[in-house]
Amino acid sequence: MRFARLGVGTPSAILMVVTLAASMPAARAAEVAARFPDPRQVSGDYPDEVQRYVAFEVLEHELGRDAPRPQSPASYQKYFAYGAAYTAIENAHLAQGPRSAQYQQWARARDTLLDDLGFRRSVLARYGVADFPALGRAPPTPSMGGVPGGRTPSAALAPQRPEPLTNQQILRRAFYRALPVTLPCFVLMFVLPWLMISRSGIRQAPRSLPPNPDPKLPPLPESLRVIRLPAVCYPIATASGLVLDTRISYSARTTHYLATQTATAGPYAGQPVATSHTELVRCDHLRVRTTRLSEAAWTLYGGGFEVFAGQTISVVLRQRKDRDFDILLVYNHNTGALGAQTEQLTDAHRARGLFSQTVSFFAGVLPCTALAAMAVASGIENLINVSMEYLEVMMVPGAICSLTIAFFWTRWLKYQVPRRRNRRLLAKYGPEFSRYFSQCTPLLHDLFGR
Repeated sequence: MRFARLGVGTPSAILMVVTLAASMPAARAAEVAARFPDPRQVSGDYPDEVQRYVAFEVLEHELGRDAPRPQSPASYQKYFAYGAAYTAIENAHLAQGPRSAQYQQWARARDTLLDDLGFRRSVLARYGVADFPALGRAPPTPSMGGVPGGRTPSAALAPQRPEPLTNQQILRRAFYRALPVTLPCFVLMFVLPWLMISRSGIRQAPRSLPPNPDPKLPPLPESLRVIRLPAVCYPIATASGLVLDTRISYSARTTHYLATQTATAGPYAGQPVATSHTELVRCDHLRVRTTRLSEAAWTLYGGGFEVFAGQTISVVLRQRKDRDFDILLVYNHNTGALGAQTEQLTDAHRARGLFSQTVSFFAGVLPCTALAAMAVASGIENLINVSMEYLEVMMVPGAICSLTIAFFWTRWLKYQVPRRRNRRLLAKYGPEFSRYFSQCTPLLHDLFGR
């Protein structure tokens, strides 16, 4: 057997080789830990708290990067001791209050020294670990060319250590690396809801509604029997009648929402309270005699179309799910004016946008997530005081801003899309309805004796 030829033919020998190979990284990790100073020595070398804080953080960073995995107990103990030392310094200053002047002064001094490359290098040089090669990395292949005698300089064999980065450099690198992700995400945050809402609407089967219930009137043209707009399709019917009398009333519509109470004394000062807004809507109740010489009640909302008793009008109707009809358009045969019932038209052309709001929110959160991920990938996780602040600044407020933008953006789209469809309907079908109703005017006047 091949193992027998190599002199390792027994299971115990194989186990010994495996154990030896597994112990080599641990031995190298212990060697790395021995090169780093004891935490008590660092405390004595740096009596100033700011310098001592930065020294412990720099040493923790270098030890975590240089020690091979898995870490030895000695390496882990020093790594933990460094982190506990500068965390204790930070907590002692935090006890004064994160908004206090003393802590703000300490934080500015700490961040300034953390960004000082000269001081960071001096800490590594002081303890002899500035040029310490990171173990576990394959050294470069020696080259026999270009050096007299075929020898390679030792500097060429040593792995190149990256220069330590300041906080600003790490943040700047993360920002530029995340740009290819953040820019498309911000665009998608606005484009995706617009595409989804503009393509959502009420689609009813163009089933056969009676185009005109009165055979005395000319038939409704085929092009007017079904309203077809982008993402909207529904059949319509028409009706005509003589207005016998009118009655005006007003209906109150109340909207409830939360508002912040003004600052007053008491335990509930500044707490959100329920507030309501009431709006009066005009309703014109018409009693009409239809072309079948029967009486019916029609209601026009909004007060934007004046109708008086004795006038002949025609209406365009859309059937709802409850089999009732909504009046969409009104034509006055006495004045030749065509008017729209905005509320009913908006209801017929409304867009659904709940899912699009969710999509917009997640598309808006993606840039914040990308920035945080790129920052972590750039090495910011080794700067504890910066990483937590950066992740909190990018993720939490970013998610809140994205949720707010998505909410208002989708609400604005759901408000604008139906009204744009209303204008398109009037531009596309309004002239045709006016021509059709004008053809019916003489017949209706003869029918009602006007």
